[in-house]
Formats: sequence, C-alpha cells, structure tokens
Amino acid sequence: LEPDYHDAIDDDPAVHAAITNSLLSLVGGPHPAAVPGVPTRSGQTIFIPLTISVTGSGTAAAVTLTSASLNGVAVANLSAVSAFGDIAAGTSSGTVVLQFPGSAAKSGSTAILSLAGTYSYGQTLTNTSRLAIP
Repeated sequence: LEPDYHDAIDDDPAVHAAITNSLLSLVGGPHPAAVPGVPTRSGQTIFIPLTISVTGSGTAAAVTLTSASLNGVAVANLSAVSAFGDIAAGTSSGTVVLQFPGSAAKSGSTAILSLAGTYSYGQTLTNTSRLAIP
C-alpha cells in the first residue's frame, strides 16, 4: 500500500518508532564497558585481567583508565595499564592485567572491584564488580 500523500503516514506510531530508533542507533555513539576477567593470585599479588568492550556506534576515542581499586585498595600498576587508546564499536581492547597487593582481599572472599575512566572528550566510564578472589 502506498499512501496518496506523505501526511498519511505521519501519524503512524510504528513509523515514528522506527525512525526514532534508527536515528538513535546512529547518533547514540560508542558505549565502552570494562569487563574484568577471573582473578588469580601469586604470592602476595592479586591479578585481574581487564578488557574494554565497546558497543553502540563510532569509536570510543582515547579510552583511559583513571582509577581502579579492590576493596578500596588502589591498583599498583595503573600507569602501566591505563591507556587503551581508540576502540571501535563492536570490538574490544587488548587485555591488560591489573595488579593489587594480596592484602586487598583474603583468599576465598568476594571483593569489590571499582573502575573509572574517561573516553571521547571527557565522557566517563565506570564499573563496579563483585569478584571471587582465589
């Protein structure tokens, strides 16, 4: 069916929803998420792998981890793992490994990993996860 004139479809909610959803997917921009892996422990150090995954559209530019803590204890190697660079939507960064002192969490406990960062002109990235500590 083809309407006789354009105004015939302007009031159709399904058309409005389809147009709105299409536009939002185009201008929604990138949405980076911090994805922690399974922690390990060696000696007096807890290691937590971390990947940044980006959904949405476009590229998350200059993704940078600005802080990380495990039960409130700061990560020991932030400067070595903070710069993820540009990450395109639909892809992930390489994995970095966060290092925390073993005193941050007891073996067999559940710990809180808190992450914060920035990307694309000051937008923020945050994540709080509960992790089982070996």
